[in-house]
Amino acid sequence: MDKISAENVEKAYAAICGLTSQEAYRLSYDFQKNQPLLVAYLSTVDKAILNQEEIELLFYLGAIAWKIMSLVNNKIPEANQDSLLLIESSNQKLAESLRSTDCVKFADVIKALLKDCSQPEVLRYIIAALMDEDKAENSVRDENLGIIITDLKTVIEYLDR
Repeated sequence: MDKISAENVEKAYAAICGLTSQEAYRLSYDFQKNQPLLVAYLSTVDKAILNQEEIELLFYLGAIAWKIMSLVNNKIPEANQDSLLLIESSNQKLAESLRSTDCVKFADVIKALLKDCSQPEVLRYIIAALMDEDKAENSVRDENLGIIITDLKTVIEYLDR
């Protein structure tokens, strides 16, 4: 898939922001129907580490990433567990470095993460949404931000393969 521009990410996000509860339910339903492997991944990955609010936020942002990418390019590949596990494995070292960094280094790691991502503008937008959501509700523990970002990077790269 070609790199998605910031402009296209913003257009796609504008099409899905401000959803009514019925539309949000439909987004969740469509995500589950079209990406059952990703739904299973997001529902179980890091379940021993993340609390329920963090898991729900991870699922929500994963669904938004999927919707953005499918609105811009509707050629999302079929589910493939081996591909997902390979991508997740390649991101594990990154997760470890994010987990053990202070705030100054965290910003540097995020820059490197964006540079490494196949769809940096999608990831940049999802990280911004995560930070905004976390500021508003304070639902993500600091030590888990890196884990959630890495899981979302895995989702984006899986959808981009």
